[in-house]
Amino acid sequence: LDGTDKIDITLVEGNIDHDALTNTHNLTTDIDHDTITNYDSNEHVDHTGVTLTAGDGLDGTGDISASRTFSLDLKANGGCVIESTELAVDLGAASITGTLAIGDGGSGQTTQQAAIDILTAVSGATNEYILTKDTGTGNAVWKINSGGGAPVGASYVVLALHAELTNENVLTAGNGIDINTISGSTVTIDVDETELDSYLLPFSFSGFVATNVHDAIVEAYTDNAYHEGFANGDLAGGVLTVTHNLGRQFVNYAVYNDSNDNIIPDSAVCTSTTVLTVDLSSYGTLSGNWNIKVNA
Repeated sequence: LDGTDKIDITLVEGNIDHDALTNTHNLTTDIDHDTITNYDSNEHVDHTGVTLTAGDGLDGTGDISASRTFSLDLKANGGCVIESTELAVDLGAASITGTLAIGDGGSGQTTQQAAIDILTAVSGATNEYILTKDTGTGNAVWKINSGGGAPVGASYVVLALHAELTNENVLTAGNGIDINTISGSTVTIDVDETELDSYLLPFSFSGFVATNVHDAIVEAYTDNAYHEGFANGDLAGGVLTVTHNLGRQFVNYAVYNDSNDNIIPDSAVCTSTTVLTVDLSSYGTLSGNWNIKVNA
């Protein structure tokens, strides 16, 4: 516009119809989409072409055309559970397998006995050590076995190697007793017959002399005993007849040869309370002096 004349222009609010305008021109041109002001590439993505994939242990794979929620893919009875939206371990699950090493707080074993046996792997234990409870910490520790003992109902007593006795009541070998000890074995208490012989023998009564413990203890005379010495000439047909009033017909007897060995006769019969017949015919001709002892 040129000149001094004024032109009044009134702006009317509204939509402009391009096709209704006169002297308009159709323009054909290329527009760079990425250079348009306020361009947002995320508003122009095909959401069905983008897939979210759940990895190992997860569930919820799908494209982004809808909201996706990923969750843990838990094995049935595998031990892991969700409690109040939080992951937890169910120790009662039936399919829990594997072991937990000692260094991780377990035993490394699958059975109770194997766990007990593996205690030998615990450091600090040597021969003759025992596993016990430490009263200070309450933990199990290896300690030197300080002594032996016997539990209630035990049939034997065990004394630890190198242990020292203090106020314990113990059995010791006295006169006539021999303790045969062998390292690593049991202790057997025997009667030392030689020692007993020195205390009890010789034992004699009414001419009978006992020269061994068996004769002195088992075959000792009683107050109502009768002893008689005899030789081969005192036998009649190999039978010895003993006549003595013992007060009863049933008696005990013992026959000894000339070496004081206890002899078992072929037979012995009390025919009355005063007569005992002893058959020695199987011994043939007797040598030396023999003895017979009869106890009522």
